[in-house]
Amino acid sequence: CATRAAAGCRSAASATASGRMCEGVALTEMQLCGAIEELSGWPPELTPGDRLEICSAILVPSLASARARLEGQQTPRQLVTRHAFCDGLDRVPFNLPDFPVPAHVLHPGLLPQTPQAFVRGQIESVAKAVAATFCMDRTGSDRVKDFFLSGLLSLEEVQRALPKLVPYALVEDAVALIVRCAAPVFTPEEWEELVVTLRNLAARAASSAAIGDVPSSAHASGDLDDASQRSAPASSPQAQAQTPRGNTND
Repeated sequence: CATRAAAGCRSAASATASGRMCEGVALTEMQLCGAIEELSGWPPELTPGDRLEICSAILVPSLASARARLEGQQTPRQLVTRHAFCDGLDRVPFNLPDFPVPAHVLHPGLLPQTPQAFVRGQIESVAKAVAATFCMDRTGSDRVKDFFLSGLLSLEEVQRALPKLVPYALVEDAVALIVRCAAPVFTPEEWEELVVTLRNLAARAASSAAIGDVPSSAHASGDLDDASQRSAPASSPQAQAQTPRGNTND
């Protein structure tokens, strides 16, 4: 929902920056909802519940913030200030197909030379940027919008975390390259934790869904199931290294 409202809310952010709401003003969630409504910032398909969820997400701007509050290291925000509003909308990932990255903001040096494919050098360059960004939590996973601490990471979030915006398909190719390079050096323990356990979780969720008993985390598990069937190996890291490019959304 935060992604779907981001385009509209950014118009409210512009008004905020121009002085409609100064840092000394703090709004409750209901007041913020009303302010965005006044600015025609809400997409028409959002329900009142969606709007409140977005306002709550603004108060918890990142995975690091959510973790700190659960651990008692931060006091939960109750009011939205100008700084909190802008922080909450910072690094919101683009979302396909509804809100793709506008072509004019993509890095021109990393656009495909042909409509069909990217060259090896482009893929390797983005793979290095992904590795450099996510090798440290403070520059990578801590900054993503994982409000519920699911541990899942989408390609859109990887794309948004990079220093420069590059095409979604190029991010996908870069992540696939990282997976193929990393899989053969996984230890058996890492393979069990990062592949086998998650695939078993996804299989249980699929079984529950088939009999109509869907657990609360089924939507996340469904993403894992979709990704694991197309990109995770059947038995070993070595097998993964030999597989063709797959979907690495999570």
